[in-house]
Amino acid sequence: MNNNAGLPSSDELAELPNRSIAVYAIRCALRVQPLLASSEINSIDYKDAVLILNSNLQILTNTAKDLVSAAAAISTAAKTIEKYAQKHAARNSVREVIAGVAKAADYAAEAYATYSNTSTSAAKAAFAADAVDVEAYDLYSAPFGDAAFSENVFGVYARADYVRLKELEIAITDASETGPLGDLWHGSPPDWYIEAKERYDKAIAEWERELAEYDKNDEERLLSVYVDPGTSSPELITELYIALNALYRANGGSGLEIAKEERRSMAGEIV
Repeated sequence: MNNNAGLPSSDELAELPNRSIAVYAIRCALRVQPLLASSEINSIDYKDAVLILNSNLQILTNTAKDLVSAAAAISTAAKTIEKYAQKHAARNSVREVIAGVAKAADYAAEAYATYSNTSTSAAKAAFAADAVDVEAYDLYSAPFGDAAFSENVFGVYARADYVRLKELEIAITDASETGPLGDLWHGSPPDWYIEAKERYDKAIAEWERELAEYDKNDEERLLSVYVDPGTSSPELITELYIALNALYRANGGSGLEIAKEERRSMAGEIV
């Protein structure tokens, strides 16, 4: 990394207790999490992945039970978000920052899932900070104004967390703003964060309602097809399977798997 003296190195982080390293990584991801709602990507899959990441990041933040499962869910959701961001990425677009945020959340989750290994956790925590460093913001800060990231404020507050964790001299497991580290921005949140967080909270509430309605109406979107096996030829049935497979792929699916008498094949083959 260039010009990021504020960010603790992986060697510095390795001096902390294992769980404290994971807490540091989570807070790095939380500082940029609101940028996930700044994307122009509006697909249901993207929104669902952001919601999954949001709920499971809350689990890690508040040290609820089943942390490993939560970390695994975050990693899966983060990879989905990153895939969408990269697919739609363009220079000077917040979409590439979205990919960085997804990486940060993924690395943070891995740090929590592997906190028993100090060096691994420290490396993951350092990557979590690196993925959302101001260096990226300098290129992709257009939605918040050219001056929004003129200083390495992210590195300053990440360093402040590190210093506080060193002072505590004991492992902590609470990354929340009500825990030992306090406010994410130590009382001075940047203007871009306030704006992004307001947009994010509103989007999360809207997307939760949208996804709930989507799930509620799922049965109404099901396609039912009946073919009489006694009067339909194998060729006709094959053509139907191929047409259904094409329809499913056109709507984002990976393809239909057809099963008959324990034999399975992808549609497109005679069954």
